[in-house]
Amino acid sequence: MKSLDISQNNTSLLLYGLAIFISAFLVFSIQPLVSKMLLPFLGGSPSVWNASMLFFQFLLLGGYAYAHLLSKVKKTKIQFTIHIALLLLCVMILPIALPEGISQPDSEKVNPLFWQLGVMSAIIGAPFLILSATAPLMQHWFSKSTHPSAHDPYFLYGMSNIGSVLALILYPTLIEPLMTISGQSYTWSWGFASLGIIIFICTLLVKLNDNSILHASSEKEKRETTDVSPTFQRKLLWIFLAFCPSSLLLGTTYHITTDIAPVPLLWIAPLILYISTFIIVFSRKPIITYETALKGQIVVILLSFSMMFIKDNTFPSILNLIPTLLILFFFSLVCHYELARMRPHVKHLTIFYFMMSLGGVLGGVFNTFIALYLFNLPYEYGIILILSLLCRGASEKPIWKDKYTTDQKILFLLLSIILFALFTASYFDQVKDNVPLLIFVAAIATCILALNKKNILFFVSIYSVFVAGYYFYAAHKPINNGVAILKERNFFGPITVVKNENFTLLKHGTTLHGLQSNDPQYIKTPLFYYHPNTGIGNTFSYLDKIQNGKEQNVAVLGLGSGAMACYTAPKRHFTFYEIDPEMVQVARSSQFFSYLEKCEDNTKIIIGDGRLKIEKERDATFDSIHIDVFSSDNIPMHIITREAISIYLDKLKEDGILMFHISNNYLDLSPVLKVIGNHFGMTAIGFYNKIPPENEQDKNEPIAETSVVILTKSEKHRNALIEQGWVVIPDSKSRIWTDDYSNILSALKFF
Repeated sequence: MKSLDISQNNTSLLLYGLAIFISAFLVFSIQPLVSKMLLPFLGGSPSVWNASMLFFQFLLLGGYAYAHLLSKVKKTKIQFTIHIALLLLCVMILPIALPEGISQPDSEKVNPLFWQLGVMSAIIGAPFLILSATAPLMQHWFSKSTHPSAHDPYFLYGMSNIGSVLALILYPTLIEPLMTISGQSYTWSWGFASLGIIIFICTLLVKLNDNSILHASSEKEKRETTDVSPTFQRKLLWIFLAFCPSSLLLGTTYHITTDIAPVPLLWIAPLILYISTFIIVFSRKPIITYETALKGQIVVILLSFSMMFIKDNTFPSILNLIPTLLILFFFSLVCHYELARMRPHVKHLTIFYFMMSLGGVLGGVFNTFIALYLFNLPYEYGIILILSLLCRGASEKPIWKDKYTTDQKILFLLLSIILFALFTASYFDQVKDNVPLLIFVAAIATCILALNKKNILFFVSIYSVFVAGYYFYAAHKPINNGVAILKERNFFGPITVVKNENFTLLKHGTTLHGLQSNDPQYIKTPLFYYHPNTGIGNTFSYLDKIQNGKEQNVAVLGLGSGAMACYTAPKRHFTFYEIDPEMVQVARSSQFFSYLEKCEDNTKIIIGDGRLKIEKERDATFDSIHIDVFSSDNIPMHIITREAISIYLDKLKEDGILMFHISNNYLDLSPVLKVIGNHFGMTAIGFYNKIPPENEQDKNEPIAETSVVILTKSEKHRNALIEQGWVVIPDSKSRIWTDDYSNILSALKFF
């Protein structure tokens, strides 16, 4: 009989763990899938990801609320029955697909964020809500089983997070490269149905007791599981402890994808680190102890201080990610440790997870709604770092309850002022040698490590140095030897206009998207990527040659500063398509740029996603179509799929030219375009110009290293362009990209 009980216990643990693992895997594999479905309608904005995160956080909260309410039903078998019935109903509306007739939102009339949330609710809302309730419900039901660990089922939360991490790793490395979107949707649906079967098997094989927790392996464990109802203050603290890491996750993701290194899919790294902290803190034998986490938090802050004292261009931008990711990991680890140490008796398990989820949602709301429209710089990142420090020791004695003498407070304040002064001085070249500063930081590291883990010095120093120092520097530092005359953030990303002695510059994120000379002699000359000696300038030079006094219609997807408008010619008509209304205002305002004002006699601007808007034009309208669409340093993938090219070709005249500006630090899209060109019987040729040596540069006409690809069916165009310096792109074995399939990893330059 004893061996039978052991066998049943092992079976129950396997079944519950498997159900929790599969549910978490499904939760995190559906997020990138749905986001990818919607990208063509939202212009590839980085905010699409943050909005998706917020949506799934809200549904997760709803799922946890449903789990909490269902757990109040007295009979566990009835709970099982209700949940399985709802799972079956959700199976009936699968697979996931966009509604028929869906169209892009008019960004001038409808907030794209709310449009995105509405569409996601329609296609995945119900299945995801029921799915997200599975993990807390299975833990609750496990607590009613005869398993010896039933008194403390929180360790099963680790299985949930392992499933989440595995989904995040496998999606970009295996799922996306090997499967189409429709294939992913059908596979996910089968996984959802399989989960329902496993839960049903649990109801048949696992013996439950509705009255109480049956087992505790020792008297000590019985004492630790004393049923004390959580107070309102305790619940608020749970929310706060979950809020800080959630906001920090989104702040870190925004930071590294727009300010440090906008590498495609880089959001996966911070999310994996964030989730892994849950695995650690809820495991029975954590690989990083609580005390080590507290010390690690101090070390990474000091590391970040050191990185601040070193000039921006000392290390490659990828290496600058290391302290940023370490800060996210250790700050989240400390907060989640405090949360795990305050977990309640298993009777209150579902309300505990609900409060955790509520904190996560509030973090998303703060970053996605409040901070985006309240701050023109990402101040939320520094604010949350400070709030996260307040979490230290929250499970024992909160930092704000510590008592200090007046002398200590004065010492802490003076130290903070010194650090702040040194930090800002180093950036404004008042301190030429960084070595003494680094030695000073090392001395401070020794002092802080020797102090109490909750010392108020930690809070004051961080507040003075990181927040005040960093953001003071960010707000006032010279940008490209000039000052920012405009800083805006919206759904499509941050826009900065900088003016120096010679030029006005346009930046999206940290990527320079164009500039204009302040000298009236050069004010109509396109510069940088659009310089006459780049592939873009070379293309218009060729269009001038073949125009022969005829009407010439040119479409440009992406407006930027409007520099291309100054490649004007008699009877040449430009139509620009720009998804960001703010960008249009910047380009049209003579306060910032005057390309359009000086050259727009034959120019029309249409606001909306270029691919969707150009589809509404008459066929065979344009002599050339120019794709110049960026989101920071990323190119929206839906712009260069087989279906997108088909749309452009319909609008292009038979002997027309299709040009793609693909300059990028991380992606080489020429093989992708070569494969698509072959599919349509077009020749793919490229033009790659280098920056001339400094002694050969015209300081009045700066030029950027630029990569441009042209697709054309005309042999005449092909041969003439080759004579102008263009080269045929070699064949590629890449799989053709479609709306249903793309593989970003294959386009990364280091792959």
